[in-house]
Amino acid sequence: MNTKAKNDYRTNRKKRQATARKRFLALLAVMTLVLAGCGSSQTAETVAADQTVISTEAAGSMAEESTAGTSKGSEGDSKAEGSADAEAAGTADAEAEGASSGNAGTEKSAEEAAEETAGAKPQESAAEAASAGSSSASAINPADLFSERDLAGTWDDSEAQAITLNGTAASSDASGVTVDGGTVTITAEGVYVISGTLDDGMIIVDADGAKVQLVLNNAAVTSKTSAAIYVKQADKVFVTLAEGSSNSLTNGGTFTAVDENNIDAVIFSKDDITLNGSGSLTINSPAGHGVVSKDELTVTGGTYTITAAKNGLSGKDSIAVSDGTFNITAGADAVHGDNDEDSAKGFVYIGGGTFTISAGDDGIHSSSGLAIVDGTIDIAESYEGLEGLTIDIRGGAVSLTASDDGLNAAGGNDGSGGFGGDMFTVNDNAYISIAGGTIDITASGDGIDSNGNITISGGTVTVSGPDNAGNGALDYNGTASITGGTLIAAGASGMAQNFSAAEGQAAAMISTGTQQAGTAITVKDSAGNVIAEMTAAHAYDSVIVSAPEMKTGDTVTVAAGTYEGQTELTDAVTGGAGGMNGRGGMRGGKGGMNGGKSFGSRGSLPEQDGNSSGTDENGGMHEEKAGKNGKNFGGHGGMKGKRGENAQDGTIPQMPDGTMPEAAVPDSSVQ
Repeated sequence: MNTKAKNDYRTNRKKRQATARKRFLALLAVMTLVLAGCGSSQTAETVAADQTVISTEAAGSMAEESTAGTSKGSEGDSKAEGSADAEAAGTADAEAEGASSGNAGTEKSAEEAAEETAGAKPQESAAEAASAGSSSASAINPADLFSERDLAGTWDDSEAQAITLNGTAASSDASGVTVDGGTVTITAEGVYVISGTLDDGMIIVDADGAKVQLVLNNAAVTSKTSAAIYVKQADKVFVTLAEGSSNSLTNGGTFTAVDENNIDAVIFSKDDITLNGSGSLTINSPAGHGVVSKDELTVTGGTYTITAAKNGLSGKDSIAVSDGTFNITAGADAVHGDNDEDSAKGFVYIGGGTFTISAGDDGIHSSSGLAIVDGTIDIAESYEGLEGLTIDIRGGAVSLTASDDGLNAAGGNDGSGGFGGDMFTVNDNAYISIAGGTIDITASGDGIDSNGNITISGGTVTVSGPDNAGNGALDYNGTASITGGTLIAAGASGMAQNFSAAEGQAAAMISTGTQQAGTAITVKDSAGNVIAEMTAAHAYDSVIVSAPEMKTGDTVTVAAGTYEGQTELTDAVTGGAGGMNGRGGMRGGKGGMNGGKSFGSRGSLPEQDGNSSGTDENGGMHEEKAGKNGKNFGGHGGMKGKRGENAQDGTIPQMPDGTMPEAAVPDSSVQ
């Protein structure tokens, strides 16, 4: 695809998206992801068969790329664009038929998929979607995120060309390769197998409109002052780790400009980049990020050890992971999706893989939507564990430790962590939805914190919440409902919130008196069966529990440290039920005395060592969180505000309306 065609394509795509926006009356707020057996060991066939349901204004189309060869004809260069007429012509029946056939594993062409989804009906409210099930939403095949070539991680040896690194220089017979000292520049489409050691140099891809595959086969590249791999321009670049290979990419501790681009990562790409294969790669970035894509970042395989002063993996338009093993130590976010120019982008999708994370800021951060469908995620250290405008967890195993909030649904861009605005006002765009998986949260701030709503319909959730009165195991500004799954949470009672609604099972908040960290909590039904249990990592005096076995009118027995007592489930929600903006009884919303986290976004003030108090704009006292990474005066904004006015009833949260950014829509037009 030449430059003009590429630019025309992008322009037409933007026009189509703008047309779709005008024709939709509202956008479904929920990024509901349904996985039909899509495990971490995914093949191209199983991924094509599995269906992911994502809230969308119009599904982007994608043609599959060839698993071998590099000619544009075999790679499926042309994408199904879909005209504005096609967008207008789609019907609800076509949409439902597309979802049904997709669930059956029927493969469709990119053109058919575009026609089915481009004219999708305006999305219904979250309550309607929840009651109707996932079939009411537009079904998007995960192949929209992962092409055949992304998933394959292979190459055609007959077309491969060798680049040999020789310490201070390199050599290659390929016509599309030039070597200048330690700088290797690739200017033509093709497959390039790189091996050897480069002591101080870089691999540059400068091939406008071309697909380039770099196969690392026991390659070690160090650039003392820049990126080891720099994608200046291309249609798409694949960095493939050869089977059995061990590779390393390192920056020497400084980044010196080589052109107009602000190169600040060991792998730095201006265009789409995919990491795949089955070998291993070690990335060392003592002064910047590990991997940065200014477009889409896709990972489908390989073993990665990333040590970075800033972010580990960073994608501007999106980050999509289907598999891989990741050991990430980052000074900022371990996984970071952030786009301050387009609120529909910057989303993060985890469909598999194993993550071991230690982060100075967030474990996984998205400026829009964060979706976890499968995989194992262990966040040993973070400021906030998972953060995004929206958080959807549909499967997998998540274990995290956070010095502030465990899960945080807020809104905006990262700016080293914070989402701006009055964070105690209901944000109709923000939500946390848990429908499956196991989630184990240890948090010194709020355990699960949403500036909008919380919905739990499945999975097993344990929360060791805060031992300070300024935070709660659950914290929400809209509503919190549970209709399935098991949750047990322990924390301080000062700002504790119970669910505001429960359906199909009961929820209860129990005051246990002060209990010490490390004590076991066991909840039994009236027959003596254990229905929920955990060991609290922090001291606590309040326990929240809900499980499918708990029904209104039943009695449960709670043993927690020195406390043991019975609680009669007199209502669907017993004890400290929502109201006054979700808070129970006289406590009302955050604000007033011990009002919790103070003004603004995580901000610009220097780091402080402790808590201080002052007076908020509504006359009450507030508590400032101890600074970390310069983020005091924040994390969650000013006074809770308008206490009582934002209380919402019912079992289903009020979800985003038509102003919701298209957080989950993959911009997969350039593949």
